[in-house]
Amino acid sequence: MRKIKGVVWDVDGTLYRSTPEIEHIYKEIYTKFLEEYLPNKSISEAFYLFEKHKREYKSSTKALSKVTNLSIIEVTQFLEKYLKKQRRLQQDSRLTKTFQNLPHLRHLALRNGGREETLHILKMLGLENVRYPYPTELGPFIKVWGSVDDFSALKPDYSIFKDIEMQLEKYVQNLRDNSEVLFVGDRVEVELKPAKRLGFTTCLIGNNSPLLSPYIDLRFTTVYSLGDYLKRV
Repeated sequence: MRKIKGVVWDVDGTLYRSTPEIEHIYKEIYTKFLEEYLPNKSISEAFYLFEKHKREYKSSTKALSKVTNLSIIEVTQFLEKYLKKQRRLQQDSRLTKTFQNLPHLRHLALRNGGREETLHILKMLGLENVRYPYPTELGPFIKVWGSVDDFSALKPDYSIFKDIEMQLEKYVQNLRDNSEVLFVGDRVEVELKPAKRLGFTTCLIGNNSPLLSPYIDLRFTTVYSLGDYLKRV
């Protein structure tokens, strides 16, 4: 494996884990959304269609778009307007310390959703307080992408990863090969599989996948453990 020079971080489920409370809020907002945009169906029938498409597309937003015929931008705007009022995240001092120890790498963030809410989440986690000796967009991140606003698509759409590949030379210095960029995520099918298809090095956070997978190069239980590893590479 080549020396890692840049890291693309997933946000939701990777830099922070959802609490039972937020899972309840998600169900509440999906119910509100389906009631508003599928008024002619019972909520149980609407949820059945939603879950069916979610299994197919690996994305709640895409599933909601499919069952209502709204664009992913319209769905995202609805969800994030509601979630912004409900989401409760605390600053994570251990996470900020992890990034403070990694100024030798170029960090980028990629989240399924809008760019504004992605920046909001990173600020709530306290990451805007991380200072590096070179210009960044927010905290340690040279670039922050919200997939809907920046790519008009949702992971695992392959076009997102191709677009990022084309942009990387602007953000990661002296990049010779895709394997010098590490993609970090908590979902193999959504983040790691499309990244691996382009030859990026991949890292799974958590234990929600079989031990053997052709799409996983590294595996850590938490981002803190990955941070300890990255200090040495």
